[in-house]
Amino acid sequence: MTAVDPVKNERTGSVREVGSQAIWSLSSCKPGFGVDQLRDDRVDTYWQSDGQLPHLVNIQFQRKTTVSDIYIYTDYKLDESYTPNRISIRVGTHFNDLQEIEVIVLSEPSGWVHIPIKDINDKPVRMFMIQIAVTSNHQNGRDTHMRQIKIHSPTDSQRFSLNTFKLCAITEIKGNLANVVQDLTENFLANLNADPFLINNTFSEKSIGFINKQTENYIALMKKKYGFNDHGINKRSIQYHLEDHLSSHEGKFD
Repeated sequence: MTAVDPVKNERTGSVREVGSQAIWSLSSCKPGFGVDQLRDDRVDTYWQSDGQLPHLVNIQFQRKTTVSDIYIYTDYKLDESYTPNRISIRVGTHFNDLQEIEVIVLSEPSGWVHIPIKDINDKPVRMFMIQIAVTSNHQNGRDTHMRQIKIHSPTDSQRFSLNTFKLCAITEIKGNLANVVQDLTENFLANLNADPFLINNTFSEKSIGFINKQTENYIALMKKKYGFNDHGINKRSIQYHLEDHLSSHEGKFD
């Protein structure tokens, strides 16, 4: 846990702030010191709870979202006994299945507190909901202040390299279809059936053009649906990996 500037990280383009895509709610708040103040990009305003501990910030995404970092701005010099001392981070699908993944203990913090969100494999976590729970305050304070919260998601899409495509092609085209791309693969193969591989194991000009077009359509669909990139794909190499499927079809072109 280190104090950093989340805005600087956003400017690098490696992460993006996704809190604006979520629905925010609080366990309690003093009138005029609620979600709007927590998300107004100003450190001179704050959320103030108005109830019993724990004080909760609930962040619910409409779609499953990858989260890599949470940033919380606190200032003990200004907030004293209202400053969080112990914070629990919980994630899940909804309120009923939240799991605690991190507990942070703060000692008179001032500025941004960085909380990395990682799974057991040190990867960012995909979730529908985050709950930030203040379970104790400094000096045994009852209510809490938080001045800002930012939620970061990595912007680097999964790199769809040539080796990745080979693995997908060999596995999926032979029938052992990965669940996440099964619907796209089946559509891809159905289209390929319209232009079968020649008996002599060579591609006609028409066949090459057809396969390249279908491959581009396939990659575009995967990019749109799963965020894959097509960097490094040698489309002609696809011909080799389609051989097992296409060589089973006999036919000639007009």
